Amino acid sequence: MPALSYRQPGLVLGTDVNDATDQQVRDLQRDLRALGYLKQGIDAVFGPGTEAAMSALQQDVLTNDGTSSADDGPAPVRVLDYNRGRVTGTTGQVDQLLVECISDMLDDGNFPKLPSAADPAAQNAQVVSQIAAMPSHLPSPPPDGPSSN
Repeated sequence: MPALSYRQPGLVLGTDVNDATDQQVRDLQRDLRALGYLKQGIDAVFGPGTEAAMSALQQDVLTNDGTSSADDGPAPVRVLDYNRGRVTGTTGQVDQLLVECISDMLDDGNFPKLPSAADPAAQNAQVVSQIAAMPSHLPSPPPDGPSSN
């Protein structure tokens, strides 16, 4: 069980209700990013981006059964298995029942996590630059996959 600074009895984090310290919000954002939910930077502000990440996480623990109706294919894990009846709606807020879901996801080696980075934007730019610098002498496969000739 990971030690989460925002695991505090009665603590609720949200845009309208937030008694958390900057460090607790920053730690929550770091964990949301590791789980693939936070698209913005880690800024210790529980704003619209963090609220959207929380809503997406809540929606997944309520409905994501590992299948997909979109073109992105199946999820690597059934996210709703982490709920166990703890989350009942999508509020964009973090209560302690949702914190326990986050803890279970972080603790599970089968749940894919993004690597940590001190400056994610700079690291992403560096990777994009490295990919762009790679030789392009290899042929690309056709759009419909390899031919069966």
